[in-house]
Amino acid sequence: MTAEDKLIQIALIEEGYCEKKTNAQLDSKTANAGSNNYTKYARDLVKEIGAPYSQGVAWCDMFVDWCMIKAFGKELAKKLLGGWSAYTPTSADFYQRNKRWYTKPKKGDQIFFKNASRINHTGLVVSVNGNKIETIEGNSGNKVRIKTYNIGDSKIAGYGRPYYGLVPAENEIVETTSHIATVDGVDITEALNPYAFDAKKYRAAYKDLEAAFGDDWSMYYWHYELAGKAEIASGAREPFM
Repeated sequence: MTAEDKLIQIALIEEGYCEKKTNAQLDSKTANAGSNNYTKYARDLVKEIGAPYSQGVAWCDMFVDWCMIKAFGKELAKKLLGGWSAYTPTSADFYQRNKRWYTKPKKGDQIFFKNASRINHTGLVVSVNGNKIETIEGNSGNKVRIKTYNIGDSKIAGYGRPYYGLVPAENEIVETTSHIATVDGVDITEALNPYAFDAKKYRAAYKDLEAAFGDDWSMYYWHYELAGKAEIASGAREPFM
């Protein structure tokens, strides 16, 4: 699995997450939904980094940064992004100053959008097919959404391309012909075994995940680690055991 794939898979798990009315039930995808810009992404970034992140403000940029940290860890994510920012013009400037700004998209790019006055929104490029771009974006209609655009859409300002060459091979998920899997150099083969983590039960319990992941057992494990535990604890999902 490439670094880009790892990032995108983590982002796609978050599809459907709704921002909250208040600073409550932040780990549930749909509970306490509202339009006051409270999210788990802001909470986690404030705890992990502090300023420039905060609750109650536009969170599209924070969603991208949160996914980066989940995929690569805090120190490496900062290098890939060029710095910490919750303000889209600043994030775009990081890429531009580091000569990582492009006009043609690739999977894993950070896409930036503009209005009449400035860059005002961002997300991640999931795929590029012909003249179509599929993205995943936080704070799109108050939730995390998958969207599609024409490459020539006038709203697109450009693309920041993290230097994925900085990601060490051991930070990727590697599946070998002997079915040994590692994450960050740690053997998680047992965790992926249906009789240890019980990925089969996990898939059977949640039909939305079965439709999304099929027979990719590693994705069930990642979903459980990154989202499932919190969703079960908050009551957003019924326990599967």
